[in-house]
Amino acid sequence: MRRTPIHHKLGLTLAVPILVLAMATTLGVRSASGDRAEVRRQTELARAAIGPAGLLSTLQNERLWVASDLVGTDDLTHSPVESYEEAHQQTDAARAALEQQVAGGDEVIAEAFAGPLGGLGDLAPLRADVEAFRSTAHDTTGVIEFGADIWRRYTELVTPFFDATTHIAGDIEDAQLRAGARLSDNVARGIEAFTQAGQRTVTIALLTDAGVDTRDEIGELSRLSANLAQYTEAIESAQPPYADIPSLPGAQQMIAGVNAQTDEAITTSRVRLDEFIAAVDMPTGEGLY
Repeated sequence: MRRTPIHHKLGLTLAVPILVLAMATTLGVRSASGDRAEVRRQTELARAAIGPAGLLSTLQNERLWVASDLVGTDDLTHSPVESYEEAHQQTDAARAALEQQVAGGDEVIAEAFAGPLGGLGDLAPLRADVEAFRSTAHDTTGVIEFGADIWRRYTELVTPFFDATTHIAGDIEDAQLRAGARLSDNVARGIEAFTQAGQRTVTIALLTDAGVDTRDEIGELSRLSANLAQYTEAIESAQPPYADIPSLPGAQQMIAGVNAQTDEAITTSRVRLDEFIAAVDMPTGEGLY
């Protein structure tokens, strides 16, 4: 009977655990690599969820500048931009930055932003309409009606980005990243709710003949006020490490100011423009913004 050398026996005995160890190591490396890839994806999703904030801000600033310039109130507040050229340049730069961020990114991100970015094709015609309107004289009624329509068209460009960020935030599995993305979404939506409530309050109360005097107008302002309250509550419920954000006194002052003027408009049909401006006018980068 042929004998097997002892070192061969040892080799055969050790072959199985060595093979198992090799397989486990390979799987471990693949798992670690997969974990790193997932971390990168989660981070990419979180960045994408807050990515449109810059574009949203510039579109909102451009919309506000157009409205203020048309009705002649641009010199009464600290405007974030001081000319059409500056507003357009900032929006175009933010748009290019977001398009670059989205290009070649995660499929969820690309799909979420495809519609909102595609909608920006309407921005050039909108700007052209504003320029054409400014080149001719109009009475007060014409200015108010045109300004309201332009505000609506800008809002239609802005709104889809909120839905995109909400969709992306829902795909973030990391709890802390998801909480931060959702807070960013709530802050952006809160600023939009604040802006809409303020704009409609002033427009209806001051720029219409009888102020806030119809069921539809009262209902609209009530809904806008409730919408602002919803996002204010969502922001105020932020948990660590984001809990300090809602406590900024300037932000509280601005939200309280709009709420007070909206309530007054609903109650008395009018608002006091000086008090409204005093409550919401903050230097760029301060307060709610």
